[in-house]
Amino acid sequence: MSWSQAFADMDAELLDEYGERVRHIPTKRAVNARVEADPAKAAYELIGIFEWQQLRLEILKGETRTKAPPAAFYSSRNPVLGVRREALQYEVQEGDIFELVDRGLAFEVIDPQPDGTGWVFIQLNQRGRHIQAGLAP
Repeated sequence: MSWSQAFADMDAELLDEYGERVRHIPTKRAVNARVEADPAKAAYELIGIFEWQQLRLEILKGETRTKAPPAAFYSSRNPVLGVRREALQYEVQEGDIFELVDRGLAFEVIDPQPDGTGWVFIQLNQRGRHIQAGLAP
């Protein structure tokens, strides 16, 4: 068995165990306009792994001219969706919408980050607790 096949099998097991149905709605936005579904790109469903809060720590370099300490910490607690790159029909863009199909929640993409191993980890922002899935304001 090759390494790539071993990773593919492991990814399939992860998605089977922790995955849930999500709907990707590609969007477009004119300058200073509201986000809207892109009519040229149909929405579609795929399986992803959703985490409500992911703690991310980054070490920031200090300013060398002022001899500031070389380590400062920043944390973020944005929801994150992990999907297999091959499952995406369109490249994920900032502003796209992902719906958690079975939960009826909608999220806007803040920052999609490919990890180099076939996954894309997408930082999300919930579209308001009162907004159900879909593009309704």
